[in-house]
Amino acid sequence: SPTGKKEWTKVLDKSSVHNINAENNTIFAMTYNKLLSSSNDGQTWQNIQKGLPAQLYTFNIISNGNTIFVGQWDGVYRRDNPAETWKPSSNGLPPKLAITNMKSYKDAIVVTGNERKLKKGMSTRKDAF
Repeated sequence: SPTGKKEWTKVLDKSSVHNINAENNTIFAMTYNKLLSSSNDGQTWQNIQKGLPAQLYTFNIISNGNTIFVGQWDGVYRRDNPAETWKPSSNGLPPKLAITNMKSYKDAIVVTGNERKLKKGMSTRKDAF
């Protein structure tokens, strides 16, 4: 919906979107099986999943200058320009860290996440309270 309007327009069919974001004049739609982008206000969409894990979805997107970062189930990925494919960028983070939040703070990007494993003493048993 345009700002100040009460009318909504559907811009993405046949996708289950769990999160959206806009960075540098591009809209990003995070679905449960692919990452999509639109640079023309949602009139057309392109799949930009190349370089990201095939069956893991993106939690969030943030930019820092011309670089776009995405938080994935297995860490952070980056793309320095739209022609590139995504490349891993998790140096210094624990392995298998699902990056569930990313925020820009001053000259840094702050991330939060969860390790994808059971910690000591945890159980998947349904009767273990």
